[in-house]
Amino acid sequence: MEVDWSALNGERRRARVALPVYPWQHQRHWLDAPKTPRTVSTLTTAQALVGQRVRSPLNKSLVFEGRYSAQSLPFLEDHRLYGTIVVPGSCHIARIIATAAQSFGAGPYTIEKCVFSQPIVLADDEEQLVQLVLAPKGQGRYDFELYSLSATAEEETEGWLLNGTGTLVVGDGPARPAPLSRKDIEARCARQLDGGLYERNWDIGFNLGHAFRWIERIHSGGREALCQMRLPTDLDDRSLYVHPGLVDSFLQAMGTDLIREDAMLSTVYVPISVERFRFHAQPTGSVWAYAVRRDAEEAVGEVITGDVLVVDADGQVLIEIEGLKHKRAPREALMAVLRHGQRDSLYELGWKPQPVPEASPEAGCWIVLADTSGTAEALAERILKQGGRPVLVQPGAAFVRHGEGRFTLDAQRPEDYARLLQEAVLPGESLGGIVHLWALRGPGGEDVDALREAHQLGAGSALSLAQALANSAFTARIWWVTRGARALDTRPTPLAMEQVPLWGLGAVFSQEHPELAGALIDLEPSGLGDAAAAIWRELGATDGERQVVIREGQRHVARLRASRDVARTELPRLSPEASYLLTGGLGGLGLALAGWMVEQGARNLVLIGRGGPRPEAQEAIRALETAGARVLVLQADVSKQEDVRRTLDEAEKLAPLRGVVHAAGVLDDGVLLQQDWKRFTRVLAPKVDGAWHLHTLTQGKPLDFFVLYSSASSLLGAPGQGSYAAANAFLDALAHHRRALGLPALSINWGPWAEVGMAAELASRYQAQGVEAFTPAEALEAFGKAFSRAQPQLTLLQVQWSRYRRSSPGAAPTLLADVAGQVRAESEADGPSASELRRRLDTAEPRQRMALLLEHVLDAAVRVLGLDASTPLEPRQRLFEVGMDSLMALELRNRLQKTVGASLPSTLVFDYPTAEAIAAYLLGEVFGQEAQPAEEGQGAAQDTALLDRIMELSPDELAASLEAKLAALMEEGT
Repeated sequence: MEVDWSALNGERRRARVALPVYPWQHQRHWLDAPKTPRTVSTLTTAQALVGQRVRSPLNKSLVFEGRYSAQSLPFLEDHRLYGTIVVPGSCHIARIIATAAQSFGAGPYTIEKCVFSQPIVLADDEEQLVQLVLAPKGQGRYDFELYSLSATAEEETEGWLLNGTGTLVVGDGPARPAPLSRKDIEARCARQLDGGLYERNWDIGFNLGHAFRWIERIHSGGREALCQMRLPTDLDDRSLYVHPGLVDSFLQAMGTDLIREDAMLSTVYVPISVERFRFHAQPTGSVWAYAVRRDAEEAVGEVITGDVLVVDADGQVLIEIEGLKHKRAPREALMAVLRHGQRDSLYELGWKPQPVPEASPEAGCWIVLADTSGTAEALAERILKQGGRPVLVQPGAAFVRHGEGRFTLDAQRPEDYARLLQEAVLPGESLGGIVHLWALRGPGGEDVDALREAHQLGAGSALSLAQALANSAFTARIWWVTRGARALDTRPTPLAMEQVPLWGLGAVFSQEHPELAGALIDLEPSGLGDAAAAIWRELGATDGERQVVIREGQRHVARLRASRDVARTELPRLSPEASYLLTGGLGGLGLALAGWMVEQGARNLVLIGRGGPRPEAQEAIRALETAGARVLVLQADVSKQEDVRRTLDEAEKLAPLRGVVHAAGVLDDGVLLQQDWKRFTRVLAPKVDGAWHLHTLTQGKPLDFFVLYSSASSLLGAPGQGSYAAANAFLDALAHHRRALGLPALSINWGPWAEVGMAAELASRYQAQGVEAFTPAEALEAFGKAFSRAQPQLTLLQVQWSRYRRSSPGAAPTLLADVAGQVRAESEADGPSASELRRRLDTAEPRQRMALLLEHVLDAAVRVLGLDASTPLEPRQRLFEVGMDSLMALELRNRLQKTVGASLPSTLVFDYPTAEAIAAYLLGEVFGQEAQPAEEGQGAAQDTALLDRIMELSPDELAASLEAKLAALMEEGT
């Protein structure tokens, strides 16, 4: 067939293109980047550290390439700054020596002019490509460079970071120095320490675990220190010339006592360079490190310089370290580096399939707040078969006992729950546990009144039950059950919104009363499967999982995880022709976001607040208008449907509505024991009712986005924020619910903001927990990243996970397993374990036991109060008079409960308001020992100390003190 192409084309211009070789060519179908599998490496430590030789005819250098992660090099888990894994400089030293040993033989080796230019920062599930380049310079000298490349770097040619430089010298160097006389050094270094170094490091955010804790004893004096190393047998890796943890301990020797202690209280000194690192022989057996500071004055400056000799038991020098420099790194600067290394602070809640361990629940009385679907009856049959006694409880008009094992109570009367515990459990019978199924009874539907009724029956009864149990003498646990209230990762299904707040409340209960917390269980939404069997298995579970979802017969457990390798969508374009509505728009968060939206092109904003704008808000609004935006300010109560309907109509008059941000909310914090449902309702109304009205009234509108300002408290369970967590759990679920209905939605679990917002007032408490506040600029940058993600729920949080775990004894360890990593050393930094404390008491003289416990209580109280370790806290000083509040009292009780290994009353600090009273209670009631009279002279010494303090007072101060004491005595008398 002949074709006249000139006639066919005519005057039209054609371009040559390649024919598609498959139907979907030129179409984009993005796949999520696969997670790095958490597998156990089959390589030796040396092989993983050195990596593979990369050969090229174009490169005369020796290039070794490996992949660093907490999985390929497990010891990295034990080296963290503010909870984040940082590859130490000692790891680079060990790698260079291991590479030299593999490439050039036995040595000796010298590393010269080594500079650690930039750290390698790793997320817990991250892998980075790391290259060592050795450029030959002749006569056994090689200049080296260390590079790293993130696995998520988009451009390989631009993503490499230079982490270190220096020179490796292979072959003989200067002669080995003469043997060292340890006896002479010990004579000069009279001060001996056998601990405290690593605990002090924990306190300032330098988190070293087992693999980096080799210093066992320290002899210190002036400008020098001698450290005895303990070589852990489990880290005796014959494949390595020298372990990174041992090298790091040599570097640590400079910081044992040579840096002034007061300079270490709020900052970290990090190694930045070494003039010469000479290896004469491989360290084995007993090893000592002798450190000498070069200039005494430098100890208080920005940089300290010193030398270290590593010797064996006979004093023979094994390693020389000359010109080791440590630089002061303020906390703020380090946090900035770590945040840059991590790239963002995005997390998401995921669900991991995990079978339940086979175990039988405890016998005794089991109280079941029954549903109407038959699950409670089936569960009661299982309890009976296992030799237990079930007690079924129904909601009703009043408290009534219906024969054996059947009760009715008024769900809205808290005192009925306390009465239930008293009457349901027979004399001499143990309480096996409590199963709460009343959330399953709540009415569903689209009506906000039905939601309120269901929330009061489900979450309201849970609050009263939790209070009754916490105030009782029972130590049984509570399991909370819902059906279809949680969304799995990839299964968009409309949720049972009437049951959701129970999950936020339950998370807080687990934090405030970890000893009473069972698990939150979400059953099949379809009602299929054996619900009673699934619950029964959880009642006997021993794996510590506190959030469980059952789907298609499979058990899934909650995991917070870093959100990096996820599908991205284009940033929704903010049109100048559209309007955007912000509830809570006159508050600090709302106004900050309004400014960001104007920067993105928005020109019509509707800002909603319950009251009129304050002066600072008026100033911010004028700035928005100066930037070209029209701003409509409306007063409305978003918990009222008519007010929401009116604001939506006003927004449409301004311009077609294309986006909603719901940031309205109030706080009414207090521990659960001090809460009631009226206070809960005040917090739920603007968030829950307001979100639901916005959801139902905008379903017919073509929105580009529907953003809900939630809080990390709904995931982590912040103590004292039960109502706030319950309200935000509803927002999280609403985002998943809308996605299942084909509607846009994003719920953001915010960490605290600095300077603005409700959380700014709690900044110091958050910081003590390891949670860093976002500056407004940081928060808006993070918001932009979250805005472009495809998930319905994301968490924006800057947190030092190790410190968070230490300061939150009730935090669910399994929920944080993927982000917090291994936390072995945390309990060591928090004080002795229960078994160690009991051992100390048993071996102590009877008269010393009270003093030992008192010291333990005082130390815990100082930590909870956030006082400096050097701040004196008197044993008989009332803790509430030195700044302790109810939340701190609960935290102190939880800390002591963990370290003494026994359940303590929730009102411990209220009943025993001084450290001395608490210690006496622990000694008698927990450890079963009587307090012995103090040693002779001890009381006199205390009286002398008191007299000295009185003598130091001026006459005016003494008069004021006496007047205050008399007033207190008169108040007590009345």
